[in-house]
Amino acid sequence: IDEEMIPLKYLDDFIIVDPGSGEKSTHEMSFAGFGIRAEEYSYNDYSDIAVKGKTVLYVSGEPKSDDENFSRGELRTRYASGREKIKTAKSMGASSVLGIARESLLARFSWAKLRQILSRPKVVLATVDKTSNSPAFPSVLIHKDAADLIFTGSGINYEEIDRQAKEGKLSSFHM
Repeated sequence: IDEEMIPLKYLDDFIIVDPGSGEKSTHEMSFAGFGIRAEEYSYNDYSDIAVKGKTVLYVSGEPKSDDENFSRGELRTRYASGREKIKTAKSMGASSVLGIARESLLARFSWAKLRQILSRPKVVLATVDKTSNSPAFPSVLIHKDAADLIFTGSGINYEEIDRQAKEGKLSSFHM
């Protein structure tokens, strides 16, 4: 943040979901709320921000809604999936993503279980034309206890973000 390194510990504070190319890079960051774009429900966390070439930061989960097909209380929809959020950020032109594991996610999967699942070796198959079927896209999951460091200098802290998320009223902004 502001050219200053943030001291986070691998596997304690964050898990690398996809290292991307492994090259060091610096990008501007935008907070994209839940990181959801669901046009069929007129919901778009990206409507007020341009993320092309930027790192997208989002929180796990999805907003509360009375529409049982979009958000069904404790039952998740496809929009709550980290994989779906990564896919959406990539389709919007983001260069990488940081997801924050909120308490609701950690209630379903302990951090130890997420570490086990997400940090295991991955196999990437090549297609007939020798290209990868899973192009590298840097993706990181951050533990909620380390999230305040990410919001340093943004004018808002993680506690406020989490409160807004619980109310389903997150606003996207550039950091």
